[in-house]
Amino acid sequence: MQDVVVIWLDNQIDHNNADCQFTIAQLKHITDNVTTFTDNDECVEYILNCNDHQVYLIVSGALGQYLVRCVHDIPLLHSIFIFCQNKSYHEQWTRHWNKIKDVCADITSLCQAIQNTFLQDEPTVTPISFVPSGKRLDLLNPSFMYT
Repeated sequence: MQDVVVIWLDNQIDHNNADCQFTIAQLKHITDNVTTFTDNDECVEYILNCNDHQVYLIVSGALGQYLVRCVHDIPLLHSIFIFCQNKSYHEQWTRHWNKIKDVCADITSLCQAIQNTFLQDEPTVTPISFVPSGKRLDLLNPSFMYT
């Protein structure tokens, strides 16, 4: 899987605030690569330069309504999560954007939504085994032959 970066954009982020520190700590349980922004333009510039990372963007509802139009078609932007207090309101406009995966009102549901998206994106691995030529196939374990 490509390296991922979780970007949190909210003009209210204050790294000295205990709630913000807690939110960042919870996000870092998902991935160590968490970056925060309070400025839209800086955030968009960063996303455009994330050449070797798949971007998962968390944005507040108010900023999201504006920003999604600007960033939705960026290829490396994989998923967008709206982190807001008015979930029902923001669910209305988010339906029109397929990269918006969820609208969350608390950090627990936000982290769960991000983890679920990560799990859906993990490549599935199919085990394969090789049988040496000359080996009698009728003597192989049936579970090997039919799985």
